[in-house]
Amino acid sequence: MYPSTSDFRAIVGAGGVQGSDVTTDDVKAADVIWGRSVLKMKGNTVRRNGKRMAQSIVKVPKELIKLQQDVELAIDCFFVNKHVFLTTMSTKICFTTVTHLAYRTKALIWEALHATYKMYLIRGFRIVVIAGDHEFASISDLVVQLPTAPISDWAAASQHCGLIERNIRFLKEKIRSLRHSLPFERVPGIMVVRMVLHIVKFVNGFPRRGGVKHYSPGEIMTDRRLNASDLKLSFGVYCQVAENVEPRNSLAPRTRAAISLGNSGNLSGGQMFLALDTGHTINRYQWVLLPMPPAVIAQVNLCGKNEPSILTFTDRHGREIGDHHLDVDPSENDDDSVVNLISDVIPGVDPTPDEAAEFPGVDTDFDAEPTGVEVDSDYVSQELTEVDGLGQQDPNTAPTEEPSAEPTVETTPPKKGMAARNARNRKQPEKYAPSMKGNKYAVALTQIAASLSGSKHAMSMAQMSVKLMSKGAHRKADTVGMIMAQLSMKAAIKKWGQEAEHAITKEMKQLHWRDSYKPKHWHELTKKQKEQILESHIFVEQKRDGLIKARKVIGGNKQRDYITKEDVSSPTVTAEAVMLTCVIDAQEDRDVAVVDIPNAFVQTVVDEEDAEHRVIVRIRGPLVDILVSIAPDIYGPYVTTNKSGQKVLVVECLNAVYGTMVAALLYYKKFVKSLTKQGFKLNPYDGCVANKIVNGKQITVCFHVDDCKISHESTKVVDATIEWLRAEYESIFEDGSGAMKIHRGKVHKYLGMSLDFSHKGQCHVTMYDYLDGIREAFDAAVEKHGDGFIPVTKQRFKTPAPDNLFVVNEDCEKLSEAASADFHTIVAKTLYVTKRARPDTCLAIAFLTTRVRAPDTDDWDKLCHLMEYLRGDRDRPLILGADNDGLLMWYVDASFAVHPNMRGHTGGGLTLGRGFPITVSTKQKLNTRSSTESELVGVDDMMPIICWTRYFLLSQGYGIIENLLLQDNRSSILLERNGRASSGKRTRHINIRYYFISDRVNMKEISIDWCPTKKMVADYMSKPLQGSLFRELRDYIMGRVRCIRPKSDVVSLGQKKCVKKSTVNGKHRITVTGSKKCAKVMTQ
Repeated sequence: MYPSTSDFRAIVGAGGVQGSDVTTDDVKAADVIWGRSVLKMKGNTVRRNGKRMAQSIVKVPKELIKLQQDVELAIDCFFVNKHVFLTTMSTKICFTTVTHLAYRTKALIWEALHATYKMYLIRGFRIVVIAGDHEFASISDLVVQLPTAPISDWAAASQHCGLIERNIRFLKEKIRSLRHSLPFERVPGIMVVRMVLHIVKFVNGFPRRGGVKHYSPGEIMTDRRLNASDLKLSFGVYCQVAENVEPRNSLAPRTRAAISLGNSGNLSGGQMFLALDTGHTINRYQWVLLPMPPAVIAQVNLCGKNEPSILTFTDRHGREIGDHHLDVDPSENDDDSVVNLISDVIPGVDPTPDEAAEFPGVDTDFDAEPTGVEVDSDYVSQELTEVDGLGQQDPNTAPTEEPSAEPTVETTPPKKGMAARNARNRKQPEKYAPSMKGNKYAVALTQIAASLSGSKHAMSMAQMSVKLMSKGAHRKADTVGMIMAQLSMKAAIKKWGQEAEHAITKEMKQLHWRDSYKPKHWHELTKKQKEQILESHIFVEQKRDGLIKARKVIGGNKQRDYITKEDVSSPTVTAEAVMLTCVIDAQEDRDVAVVDIPNAFVQTVVDEEDAEHRVIVRIRGPLVDILVSIAPDIYGPYVTTNKSGQKVLVVECLNAVYGTMVAALLYYKKFVKSLTKQGFKLNPYDGCVANKIVNGKQITVCFHVDDCKISHESTKVVDATIEWLRAEYESIFEDGSGAMKIHRGKVHKYLGMSLDFSHKGQCHVTMYDYLDGIREAFDAAVEKHGDGFIPVTKQRFKTPAPDNLFVVNEDCEKLSEAASADFHTIVAKTLYVTKRARPDTCLAIAFLTTRVRAPDTDDWDKLCHLMEYLRGDRDRPLILGADNDGLLMWYVDASFAVHPNMRGHTGGGLTLGRGFPITVSTKQKLNTRSSTESELVGVDDMMPIICWTRYFLLSQGYGIIENLLLQDNRSSILLERNGRASSGKRTRHINIRYYFISDRVNMKEISIDWCPTKKMVADYMSKPLQGSLFRELRDYIMGRVRCIRPKSDVVSLGQKKCVKKSTVNGKHRITVTGSKKCAKVMTQ
């Protein structure tokens, strides 16, 4: 009688079946294990129409769309089980679309791309650039006909568009995860397609890194947010779906077996299914979820018998890529020809029209209990196309042209194991293609121009360079850099002649003499080593001292596919730590030396326990000849020649070579181990500052990779440390190379700064050369974009920022893309100087860094203002000293609601008596309701650096009498001292996290004092001051005038103080004495 589960439980419970051992608990268990009765559903299910589902509608502000109006679109094709997909991704919005293509033809690609373009146009966005691989060059003539006339930015041959490549890799990771959640060994092709389209919907459903905060790409493009109804049925589960049987009084079954393929995207809450009896996709509104029986799994496996057991990713030629590669030397397959890979029909994917439309036949021969699976002998798939990324179907998609008769490329049979993260079997480029920004961009162009004369391809290269520059996009610097890199060795020899040849030979000799390479035959390599083989490159540059230097670099970018950045991150010394150690060096009148360890990475031997970090490298061309000439017996027998006639040498790197991801970390570990053996201890708050007590005094080694600053009061101790470093790291070779560079005296060059200790108790910090470089870059930008800007170069400004610094005119004309790139470069370079030698520019540069995404002509004028100030004030040094004997004074202030979005601005800095080694100027992260609240937020912004500085100095043995925070807002001082106890009705809403300050006060880690507004130096970092007040506060910041503690209205110890300093065992001790008491303060 096939009763329902509830009826059967009632029958059993009432004892309706006499003599049966079945209980109601057994009925419940059976329902959980096997689900509802399939035969029952087939007999009495009534199909109902779908009901309109609740939608989560989001109204995206028009202002947001207007702000992000100009977008760039990256496009590419990828292949899953040889199914072709065209994908696009936009900058700023990060919206992803994926379109399934029946064939990879020019017509179908353009049709899908044009539909995507129209979607952006309807939403109010303007596509200004379409970027992709060189294979899309054939659609350039169609792209220029679009209404917005976007620029076609196709990568050079053998290169790829990084943005879309990373997004494809991200998609494939999610597709693999979904595939592994399914219980089937094989799935039919239509299910593979739906799997890809299903993933895209959820990728667009959540905010992406680099996109618009608080809004997902899908919300921006569709006004619809993901709803719980989208998640009610998982992909790939087994269901019985209701059927509308005609005639209604027939004996036809009322349900059919199906596999869920995800939400249909319509407003009626429909779900897409794969019907197991026909192989078609169907849309249903009524279903029952059932456990997956073995017969259904076997049926799906049979439907997918012609598909590989794992997802197979292929390149555009149909070659399988991933964990399994052809076991041949890739150097034998080099092909430098540039081929237009999109023709009327793409070679390498060669299905017949019938094969493209049909799936394998299905027959069943299962002797199993009824599962609801009914199968015909054949089934035909519905072709799916998705343009908007939300699962819409277009069953009318069909091929428009016949496939070509060109032969396909043979591939290895599918093998078990998942494909690698990198989805392309890229042919390794013969030359390195770096990204060139700023000055390096100009250097690239200069070297290209110098190398063009005499080249048989000079004209074509010159035209390419001119074309790239005329379009003005800063991303073209990547392509220019690539051309420059391909000519780098030749261009260097042409420019510097024998000096360049000598530098290259010298570099290769050092690598050989340090036993860096162990040559290998190709057949000796394991399969994994062949897959992870890296390319090598040589670069030649002229140092600031005029020396021509060559460096051998390994293309370690490929390692990102299997090594995470977090696993190989190496510490570098912070700018704050460098400045603070300079203050201590000056105060204690230490002898300072700067040491450059030669070939730091290369002389770091990768031990056997770290053998997994040894890399296999392929060396090509003239560099092979140089190595063979150095040691013919060692390298000669291993040299081979590829089809292009180029010599190839494969070597195993026994040392940490430049360019590999792990090289810096290996050297850091080695150097720290050496320091530890000598008795040094690392500062726990900066792992690149090491200390040791020698002769009762402290010696400090501050190191940034291979650049070391060594300081001690005794010259002999410094000399002894240098001799130890020489013994450990210096190797003088037969040509005189390998010597350690050592600089002694009172003036040093360290990390781009000039450190002058010739004034007693002071360190003068300057960066004149770096400022000159910024000025030259700025002048070049003004000359290049002069037609679009008001000339201001003849005007001299007395301040770094105009008084209207925070004023933003939304209607102001935006800079061109090329001008925006120059704006970004100059601001970034100036920021580097600001954090070290020119804190007087901190406010101007803090605001300009918030404008680099979409600068306008007003922003350019403000940058001009800053540049002209630096031009006229180039020679001002930063003078640092510790004149206050253990008193750390932090000035902190905030400007209330000065930014266009009504957020405040925090300014602050530290002085130890003369000059500010640390300054902070930053836009606040949230809106506040009053100046008091803004001041409180500002102090909270400063607390991390305040606490870190105290801990760092104490760990350095620096005696701190008081860590003093100065403010000019009495209300905020009360809140910070007393916490909630001082809150009134206007301040009780303030987030409790800001009372972290009160905890620091109670723990005696910081004290708070009031400072008159006229003496509040932090005003300089939060307000664009002008006139005499600007000059007065600038003198405090730059150290021309000593900072003393301002008069306070806060009760102190109540006694006349006497401060005495002493040193015991190399540690500073400060004693505060009064008439009746003595207190020892903060001894380290």
